[in-house]
Amino acid sequence: MDLSRAASSPVGAGFFFVQKKDGSLRPCIDYRELNNITVRNKYPLPLMDSAFHPLHEATIFTKLDLRNAYHLVRIREGDEWKTAFNTSLGHFEYLVMPFGLTNAPAVFQALVNDVLRDLLGRHVFVYLDDILIYSTNAKDHEYHVRQVLQRLLESFVDADTKKQLILKTEYVYPWDKSSLKSMDIDLGKLKKLDTYSSKVRPRDTVEALVQELLKGASSDLEKLRAIWTWVTHHIEYDVEALRNPGLRMSNAADVLKTGKGVCAGYAGLFQEMCRGAGIQCETVSGYAKGLGYKLGKHFSGDTNHAWNAVRLGGSWHLLDSTWGAGTVREKFTFRYNEFYFLTHPALFVGNHFPEDAKWQMLAPQLSLKQYENMSHKESAFYNLGLLSAEPTESPIMSDGKTTITVQSSSPMLFLHDLNGKRNCGIMTLRSYGMNLDVYPESTGLHTLQIYAKAGDSGEKEKYSLVCSYQLQCQAVSREMRLPAHLDNPVGPGWHSERKGLHEPSQRDPVVLSADGRCLFRFRVAPGLELMAMLSAASFSMTDEQQRRHVFLSRREDWVDFKVQVPRAGLYVFKVYAKDRAEAENYGYVCNYLISCADPQVRWPVYPLRYASWESEYELVEPLTGVLPANRTVQFKMRIPRVSLVKVVGRNTHGLRLDADGYWTGSFNTAGCKDVKVMIELNSNKRILFSILNYQVETQ
Repeated sequence: MDLSRAASSPVGAGFFFVQKKDGSLRPCIDYRELNNITVRNKYPLPLMDSAFHPLHEATIFTKLDLRNAYHLVRIREGDEWKTAFNTSLGHFEYLVMPFGLTNAPAVFQALVNDVLRDLLGRHVFVYLDDILIYSTNAKDHEYHVRQVLQRLLESFVDADTKKQLILKTEYVYPWDKSSLKSMDIDLGKLKKLDTYSSKVRPRDTVEALVQELLKGASSDLEKLRAIWTWVTHHIEYDVEALRNPGLRMSNAADVLKTGKGVCAGYAGLFQEMCRGAGIQCETVSGYAKGLGYKLGKHFSGDTNHAWNAVRLGGSWHLLDSTWGAGTVREKFTFRYNEFYFLTHPALFVGNHFPEDAKWQMLAPQLSLKQYENMSHKESAFYNLGLLSAEPTESPIMSDGKTTITVQSSSPMLFLHDLNGKRNCGIMTLRSYGMNLDVYPESTGLHTLQIYAKAGDSGEKEKYSLVCSYQLQCQAVSREMRLPAHLDNPVGPGWHSERKGLHEPSQRDPVVLSADGRCLFRFRVAPGLELMAMLSAASFSMTDEQQRRHVFLSRREDWVDFKVQVPRAGLYVFKVYAKDRAEAENYGYVCNYLISCADPQVRWPVYPLRYASWESEYELVEPLTGVLPANRTVQFKMRIPRVSLVKVVGRNTHGLRLDADGYWTGSFNTAGCKDVKVMIELNSNKRILFSILNYQVETQ
């Protein structure tokens, strides 16, 4: 585009050159008079201090300097005369925004912010024509730089990199997590068009149908969207033709007439309709992980699927109207899937491998072997807002334990199964994803499937299959025979916080106890009552034993659960809660796995607590529910608002209140079968209440 032209303007500013640091010349124009009468644009420039906070974890940087930056903005037609300037060669005016105008910085800052808006603060900082790209590692940095350069290229911005970077027009693999689409689309603005297009009745010819559809569209994107919406809502997958190749039709007119087709029919009709709308479109053939696909499949011979590539805004984009229309099991079901419209190529290649590698549109390109070994992600993975899953390849070689990590853009709920069996692993929920440790019970090849749904969805809302792996297990973990009654997720997370448990002292899902004892502490939401139970993986425990191997105490907003296991092994510790003001049963909140490997461990139950024991009471000692015979035992407990605490057995001994608020003293168990702790309330000094009961060992 020309920058200036000869002018006949009644005004003219002075013109001269100033030498730059690199020896080149910068043209300067004296626009002071024009600036004095210009209304100021108040668009803010970023404060330099704001750049430092997002950079604190970055380790690698690239700086881009946009060449002739202001010249990327066109002067509004009819206003060119205002920029006129005088030179020794004549009178000229700018067609693009020159340097020196008072509003030039604000206008240009707004332009670059719009181009890179979704990247700002994540790995990009922009100050006028200077762009800083920052990352925490070299691998991510290459993706980030390519992403910015691609965006600038698409926006016709010329970047002077000052570095030897090779810019390719392909998309970067793997996905940069910025958008599911290969171009910016506001789907909200297309709703009216979608409604119109979906209701257009079939016509006798493709030309007539396209003509009717284009009544609601103006831009190429809208024309493409109208065609996409119509095809995905009106063409049914021909299941009978899938089973009988002789019945398959690929001619666009035949598919339109019958309203049915297999993938080649969808792609052929779509291409013909695009041609009628003046949109460049190609049919692409390749290997797809669709109907009948099994993990680990190797592709060879004839291709099994067809889709389309379309050209919009000077770039090619990918879509699959077959998979956008619905799903095939025993029969076809219309189930619209937005994911397959202008899908980002780095996501599209997850289940579409084109015969012609150029239609991957990726840098670097994937080989067929890489495609076959990718973990399989369903479209629901991305539709639900999941971002990544590690490892990225399948099968995974396992030595008894395999770890899967899923990253999400919001809190999510997950399920998993191994060969169709639940509770084969330990899953921990994070605010933005989950971590899953899988422990196969046998060697060999296993299939792992992971399901997900939104964290705020109701109990009746179903989970969707999001990804699958194969595990090649070479050994079995003998230590991790997971209890059948262990519930996933294990450990604390956003789910337990929502139910009122905060700031857990034990943040890991598995607690390793060397001596068979452990403590769980939570800050509890007001009005919430808690209880907990302990169950063993390898032997049966009565309900009383499950309750009495856990001891609860509460002080203000904090609750402590002391746990002591009866012997070495794996145990499940479960926490339940209810609203104190509601007449309801306790509901499950979360659970942990406790492991104790010391064969010498032998802990009895805690003392029996009577109904008069309050959760705010605290027992320091003795914590064991069985006391030794003929021994002097120390007692210490915090019991507020009482006038008397005494230990009663064969004899009676009162405890003393110390300066720290604890009742302390000793008691000899000689001649006792059991021992009780009794209290006298400040409000009722005539009645003694039993709060604890200890058994005494028989001689």
